Amino acid sequence: MYYFLAGMPRAGSTLLAAILNQNPDIHVSTSSPVVHLMWQIQEHLTTDDFYRSHPKPKFQRTLISSVIDAYYQEQQERYIIDKNRSWITSLPLIHNHITHEPKILCPVRKTSEILQSFLKLMQQYPGNMIDENIKPPYTLQKRCDYLLSTSSVLMASVQQILNAPKHSLHFIDYDELLSHPKETIESVYQFLDIPHYEHSFIDIENQLQEDDTVYGMPTMHNVKSSLVKTIHDIQLPDDILKKCDKIDVAIRYQMTEEHSYPSLPDQGKNLAKFTFQLVKKALQGGALVVSQEVKEQRLEVCRTCDWYDPSQVRCKHCGCFLEEKANFALDSCPIGKWTESAEDWENGRFDELVQQLEEFNVTPEEQPEVYPDTTVEIPESELPLVEFPKNPEMGDECVLHDVKWKWNGIHWEYVPE
Repeated sequence: MYYFLAGMPRAGSTLLAAILNQNPDIHVSTSSPVVHLMWQIQEHLTTDDFYRSHPKPKFQRTLISSVIDAYYQEQQERYIIDKNRSWITSLPLIHNHITHEPKILCPVRKTSEILQSFLKLMQQYPGNMIDENIKPPYTLQKRCDYLLSTSSVLMASVQQILNAPKHSLHFIDYDELLSHPKETIESVYQFLDIPHYEHSFIDIENQLQEDDTVYGMPTMHNVKSSLVKTIHDIQLPDDILKKCDKIDVAIRYQMTEEHSYPSLPDQGKNLAKFTFQLVKKALQGGALVVSQEVKEQRLEVCRTCDWYDPSQVRCKHCGCFLEEKANFALDSCPIGKWTESAEDWENGRFDELVQQLEEFNVTPEEQPEVYPDTTVEIPESELPLVEFPKNPEMGDECVLHDVKWKWNGIHWEYVPE
């Protein structure tokens, strides 16, 4: 079964391949010529006079389709992941000759960091393949201008990502791969829909080393044995940083589709936990919302976060809409960038928010699942002031103040005697 690896350069694709290749059922290739060979065959046959004089479409399809099988005929692994950035713009080729359900892994990284990584290599190896496109002298500004031009491999990959159908791509953020490797790799398995494998994130080894002297950069695809981020001490010009920021915004926007947010059941669980805390706080007479000043402070922190979706003012980590989330005193950032606040604020604004939620129109397709009414009258003196168990699984039960509760996957419901 074939899958594909593309994405931005210097964004961790070689590291990702080294990790996935620990699985004996997976083979992730080095930079592969397969997609270029397929295009070249197709182009040659459509322009060759002998073929045009007597075309054989079935032969053409068979020949092009056979390329990837021939290239990997010696591989015994069940799952082949072919690496080439051109796959993103070759979806018709994949669909017609390989699989009707193309799945492409797409590593991404902050553009400024990609530039710094390239610049470090270019400084280290004069006469590299990138400098061949630049007129001497090779200044920092000239190199940056070229790397951000439409002729560069970086901007070619950016354009491919921005124009690609999102359902075929699985974005892998470089920082997330380093900071949360287990969860990131698990998301890859879920996207590919193949059995999970327990990977090691120490003593990582790149078993398929390319001959990087071909590119004039002998260490370009070296992989560190541990997940440590390299910080390059290269100061980029202000105009270059502004261009990088614009590219990052465009890439992040491309990533902010529904599949980039937590699943609807997970968002429902987050809401259920918060609602229980909110009701408990109200019963205890506590403040429900924060002041406008605190709200703006929270939002300012959110705007600087990588999980921030400016198009929807929404958090991609928890799925919350931030204008509302930042209002509530009990709410907090899921990764700890801001915490709960006990500051009082006028209750009128809270009532207004509640009314807005009640008046919100829900389409039939979005109607939540209806659960049986299991409301039970409990004297106020017996209301549980302790939390329900955290991270429950479907069917878990607990007893609070002699009242039995069961987790139905969305919220705790009363279990009659």
